[in-house]
Amino acid sequence: SRLRQKILTNIYEGMVKAAPRVRYEYFDFHDVCQGAYFKRVNPLIKKLSPIIKEFGFYMEMTEDRLVEQVQTGVIRTNCLDCLDRTNYCQTKLSAKALEHMLVALVGASCPKNIVEGLDRHDQREVLIVNHKEMWVSNGDLISCHYTGAES
Repeated sequence: SRLRQKILTNIYEGMVKAAPRVRYEYFDFHDVCQGAYFKRVNPLIKKLSPIIKEFGFYMEMTEDRLVEQVQTGVIRTNCLDCLDRTNYCQTKLSAKALEHMLVALVGASCPKNIVEGLDRHDQREVLIVNHKEMWVSNGDLISCHYTGAES
Protein backbone atom coordinates (compact mmCIF):
# COMPACT_ATOMS: atom_id res chain seq x y z
CA SER A 1 0.00 0.00 0.00
CA ARG A 2 1.01 3.64 -0.43
CA LEU A 3 1.09 4.12 3.35
CA ARG A 4 3.53 1.24 3.85
CA GLN A 5 5.71 2.50 1.02
CA LYS A 6 5.77 5.98 2.60
CA ILE A 7 6.77 4.53 5.99
CA LEU A 8 9.53 2.44 4.40
CA THR A 9 10.74 5.42 2.36
CA ASN A 10 10.89 7.64 5.45
CA ILE A 11 12.88 5.06 7.42
CA TYR A 12 15.24 4.46 4.48
CA GLU A 13 15.75 8.20 3.90
CA GLY A 14 16.56 8.74 7.56
CA MET A 15 19.19 6.00 7.54
CA VAL A 16 20.77 7.08 4.27
CA LYS A 17 20.88 10.76 5.18
CA ALA A 18 22.69 9.86 8.41
CA ALA A 19 25.34 7.87 6.54
CA PRO A 20 28.64 9.64 5.91
CA ARG A 21 29.69 10.28 2.30
CA VAL A 22 26.29 9.31 0.91
CA ARG A 23 24.19 11.60 -1.21
CA TYR A 24 20.50 10.78 -1.48
CA GLU A 25 18.37 11.91 -4.41
CA TYR A 26 14.67 11.09 -4.18
CA PHE A 27 12.88 10.54 -7.47
CA ASP A 28 9.33 9.21 -7.74
CA PHE A 29 9.52 7.40 -11.08
CA HIS A 30 5.89 6.29 -10.97
CA ASP A 31 4.63 9.82 -10.39
CA VAL A 32 7.00 11.67 -12.75
CA CYS A 33 6.78 9.18 -15.62
CA GLN A 34 3.07 8.43 -15.27
CA GLY A 35 1.47 7.56 -18.58
CA ALA A 36 4.62 5.88 -19.96
CA TYR A 37 6.52 9.18 -20.39
CA PHE A 38 9.81 7.50 -19.52
CA LYS A 39 12.00 10.19 -21.04
CA ARG A 40 10.97 12.33 -18.07
CA VAL A 41 13.86 10.56 -16.33
CA ASN A 42 16.29 12.56 -18.50
CA PRO A 43 16.33 15.72 -16.30
CA LEU A 44 17.33 13.54 -13.34
CA ILE A 45 20.16 12.00 -15.38
CA LYS A 46 21.27 15.48 -16.45
CA LYS A 47 21.24 16.58 -12.80
CA LEU A 48 23.36 13.57 -11.80
CA SER A 49 25.74 13.90 -14.77
CA PRO A 50 28.41 15.90 -12.89
CA ILE A 51 28.44 13.28 -10.13
CA ILE A 52 28.74 10.44 -12.66
CA LYS A 53 31.62 12.28 -14.31
CA GLU A 54 33.30 12.95 -10.95
CA PHE A 55 33.12 9.24 -10.02
CA GLY A 56 35.04 8.42 -13.18
CA PHE A 57 35.74 4.88 -14.31
CA TYR A 58 38.39 2.21 -13.99
CA MET A 59 40.92 2.13 -16.79
CA GLU A 60 43.90 -0.20 -17.04
CA MET A 61 46.36 -0.32 -19.91
CA THR A 62 46.40 -3.83 -21.36
CA GLU A 63 50.04 -3.77 -22.46
CA ASP A 64 51.70 -3.01 -19.13
CA ARG A 65 48.72 -3.44 -16.72
CA LEU A 66 49.26 0.15 -15.58
CA VAL A 67 46.17 1.58 -13.88
CA GLU A 68 45.45 4.94 -15.51
CA GLN A 69 42.30 5.81 -13.60
CA VAL A 70 40.13 4.43 -10.80
CA GLN A 71 36.43 4.80 -10.19
CA THR A 72 35.69 6.67 -6.97
CA GLY A 73 31.96 6.14 -6.45
CA VAL A 74 28.80 4.28 -7.37
CA ILE A 75 25.18 5.19 -7.90
CA ARG A 76 22.60 2.86 -6.44
CA THR A 77 18.99 2.90 -7.57
CA ASN A 78 16.00 1.06 -6.29
CA CYS A 79 12.27 1.09 -6.73
CA LEU A 80 10.11 -0.19 -3.91
CA ASP A 81 7.97 -2.36 -6.13
CA CYS A 82 9.36 -2.65 -9.65
CA LEU A 83 12.67 -4.02 -10.91
CA ASP A 84 11.88 -2.73 -14.41
CA ARG A 85 11.85 0.88 -13.17
CA THR A 86 15.12 0.32 -11.33
CA ASN A 87 16.69 -1.19 -14.44
CA TYR A 88 15.37 1.62 -16.63
CA CYS A 89 17.04 4.24 -14.43
CA GLN A 90 20.28 2.23 -14.33
CA THR A 91 20.18 1.99 -18.12
CA LYS A 92 19.98 5.77 -18.40
CA LEU A 93 22.70 6.28 -15.78
CA SER A 94 24.98 3.82 -17.56
CA ALA A 95 24.40 5.63 -20.85
CA LYS A 96 25.52 8.89 -19.26
CA ALA A 97 28.57 7.13 -17.78
CA LEU A 98 29.34 5.72 -21.24
CA GLU A 99 29.16 9.22 -22.72
CA HIS A 100 31.69 10.44 -20.14
CA MET A 101 33.97 7.46 -20.82
CA LEU A 102 33.90 7.99 -24.57
CA VAL A 103 34.70 11.69 -24.21
CA ALA A 104 37.66 10.81 -21.96
CA LEU A 105 38.94 8.08 -24.28
CA VAL A 106 38.12 9.37 -27.75
CA GLY A 107 37.59 13.08 -27.24
CA ALA A 108 35.12 15.36 -28.97
CA SER A 109 34.55 12.96 -31.88
CA CYS A 110 32.64 10.45 -29.75
CA PRO A 111 28.87 9.86 -30.02
CA LYS A 112 26.80 12.37 -28.07
CA ASN A 113 23.37 12.15 -26.52
CA ILE A 114 23.33 8.43 -25.88
CA VAL A 115 20.84 9.05 -23.06
CA GLU A 116 18.38 10.75 -25.43
CA GLY A 117 19.12 8.14 -28.09
CA LEU A 118 17.65 5.50 -25.81
CA ASP A 119 14.30 7.30 -26.10
CA ARG A 120 14.22 6.91 -29.86
CA HIS A 121 13.38 3.69 -31.58
CA ASP A 122 15.89 4.15 -34.38
CA GLN A 123 17.54 0.77 -34.82
CA ARG A 124 20.31 2.18 -37.07
CA GLU A 125 22.34 3.51 -34.15
CA VAL A 126 24.42 0.42 -33.35
CA LEU A 127 25.89 1.73 -30.09
CA ILE A 128 22.45 2.57 -28.72
CA VAL A 129 20.89 -0.69 -29.88
CA ASN A 130 23.72 -2.71 -28.28
CA HIS A 131 23.45 -0.67 -25.09
CA LYS A 132 19.69 -1.30 -24.90
CA GLU A 133 20.13 -5.03 -25.50
CA MET A 134 22.87 -5.26 -22.87
CA TRP A 135 20.67 -3.63 -20.25
CA VAL A 136 17.60 -5.72 -21.16
CA SER A 137 19.75 -8.80 -20.57
CA ASN A 138 21.05 -7.28 -17.34
CA GLY A 139 17.48 -6.61 -16.18
CA ASP A 140 16.43 -10.16 -17.01
CA LEU A 141 19.36 -11.61 -15.02
CA ILE A 142 18.61 -9.42 -12.00
CA SER A 143 14.93 -10.31 -12.20
CA CYS A 144 15.77 -14.02 -12.36
CA HIS A 145 17.98 -13.61 -9.31
CA TYR A 146 15.25 -11.91 -7.27
CA THR A 147 12.04 -13.44 -8.62
CA GLY A 148 13.01 -16.57 -10.54
CA ALA A 149 11.63 -15.17 -13.82
CA GLU A 150 12.80 -12.73 -16.49
CA SER A 151 11.41 -9.22 -16.35
